[in-house]
Amino acid sequence: IYALGHISAAHFNPAVTIGFAVAGRFPWRYVLPYAATQFVGGIAAAAVVALLFGGGSGVHHLAPGPLARGVAVEALLTFFLMLVILGVATDKRANGAVPGIAIGLTQVFDVMIGGPLTGGSMNPARTLGPALFGGSTALISYWVYLVGPILGSMSAAVFYEFIRGGEHYAQGAPNDIADALESIHATTTSTK
Repeated sequence: IYALGHISAAHFNPAVTIGFAVAGRFPWRYVLPYAATQFVGGIAAAAVVALLFGGGSGVHHLAPGPLARGVAVEALLTFFLMLVILGVATDKRANGAVPGIAIGLTQVFDVMIGGPLTGGSMNPARTLGPALFGGSTALISYWVYLVGPILGSMSAAVFYEFIRGGEHYAQGAPNDIADALESIHATTTSTK
């Protein structure tokens, strides 16, 4: 987040990007390109890991039980992650030095709680890559890691916007990246 936040807004997770868009902090027209890039990055990283350690390394596994529980766990974990992200990255009242620490610690907490149950993914792009190299067993339950995080991030986005306290506290995701993206788009379309 600290290394690349100023370049890409540190969007490494399609569920988070969708949550930002639902909250009105990121333009919907950039969601698909961002998500595509996130999935390509996740697959490329998993390919490197598979070359180094073998296929199946890094695959998330669901604990025995109903798949609906896995969806609920991933949704809940991602809800808390997205709630923290919105609080520290899109609220003008948050200290600019806080996001990386707050988001990182939330992920640690989420993995400690959700790890034994789902692997604690919270990120469909991070889970797809290893699943592709892990074989059909990993791919069968992949939908849990797609649906759960997206539901969780969308729920957190709606909730945070409800409790934010007004639009005057809001900014893009983060640092008004929406304005920067629109400026880049305007520049590239005017030069064509």
